[in-house]
Amino acid sequence: MFDYVDLNQIDPTFSPLPEDMYKVRIVKAEKRELVYKTGARAGQTGQVINLQLAVVDHPSYSGRRLFEGFFPNNFSFRVLRRLADITGIQQEPGTVLDTWLTAMTEAQPTVKLRVGYKKDRDGNVIIDETSGKPRDNAVDWREMQPGD
Repeated sequence: MFDYVDLNQIDPTFSPLPEDMYKVRIVKAEKRELVYKTGARAGQTGQVINLQLAVVDHPSYSGRRLFEGFFPNNFSFRVLRRLADITGIQQEPGTVLDTWLTAMTEAQPTVKLRVGYKKDRDGNVIIDETSGKPRDNAVDWREMQPGD
């Protein structure tokens, strides 16, 4: 996992990445159990698929990590299917999704993604009250491309 990191190219700040297209490596793909803490499902268990992405081949931000979680819904399933198609790592018929996630982690393919700033329900960028700057990143999965 550390083979491609050059610490001299790492941005040591914790600020979000500027909005742009980034080439990212899928470092880890896993299904996790969770317990809902709030809302109508509080106290119930569920599952989420977590992806850990690392920016690669960027002059300023190589090594920076993005973390994305997918809950079981149509949008998530479409994103995961497109990820399979773009990377060429397909789920074998009759196998559980965990097997595909393991294959994705072992292969660590790259894709290009548009990364922007996280927005509230009204479409406004969420601003950090302390710094006055955008607080978090969000990936626009609709613009996913092969990493070449």
